Amino acid sequence: INIPLHELLDSPEDYLEEDKEYYLLCRAGRRSYIAAIELDELGYDVVLEDERLTTKVAENILINADMSRKKRKKVIDKMAATVILQGYLDRL
Repeated sequence: INIPLHELLDSPEDYLEEDKEYYLLCRAGRRSYIAAIELDELGYDVVLEDERLTTKVAENILINADMSRKKRKKVIDKMAATVILQGYLDRL
């Protein structure tokens, strides 16, 4: 779900449960990093994923598979999502 940062930090109990793990996906880094620190300090279990990094990892996987730039462009988001999901599964 996409929740504005100020709303999430003002009343996290409206959106989150303390006994669950939450993944924050960030595009720019700073705001999600701040949210992760604040939520951790409030007792929530938070994992921060940097979308830029997962996209770069996905791109490297596709390059190493010798996939053309045109084909990579079509599947990069799916591969990045796979990288995020694999990271989650590896933490289980």
